[in-house]
Amino acid sequence: MPGASTLRLVVVDDHPLFVRGLELLLPITTNGRVEVAASTGDAAAAAALVSSCRPDLALVDLHMPPPGGIRAVAAIRRTTPRVRVVAMSGSADPGPAVEALRAGAEGFLPKTSEPAPHVAQAADHHRAPALRRRRHSRHPPRQCAG
Repeated sequence: MPGASTLRLVVVDDHPLFVRGLELLLPITTNGRVEVAASTGDAAAAAALVSSCRPDLALVDLHMPPPGGIRAVAAIRRTTPRVRVVAMSGSADPGPAVEALRAGAEGFLPKTSEPAPHVAQAADHHRAPALRRRRHSRHPPRQCAG
């Protein structure tokens, strides 16, 4: 069961193995400070899932089937402006990252980076009160935990 200082994530990514890896590794590598509360592989369903779960952070893959990750970022920002959004990509092309930032993402995380330092930093920011503020999917949405 998550504590008051647990950072809750929604992961929007169409690669089930990647999502499952985050679900399993983040709680272990952050000593329980981070959990994946829900996930979806459907960019069109991302905003509704984030709206219903109200996580602290949404991690959105930019390279997803239409409508795509950039539109998912924009939709999340429209529906839940207080939820922080970080875009992710396995591509070295900076273009989509720039587009995601323009669409409302607060940051960009390359999938090639080590997750622990970045997620630990996000969890630390989460604890600082001054900083709070139907298409087909490849894998079904995982409903909110907690």
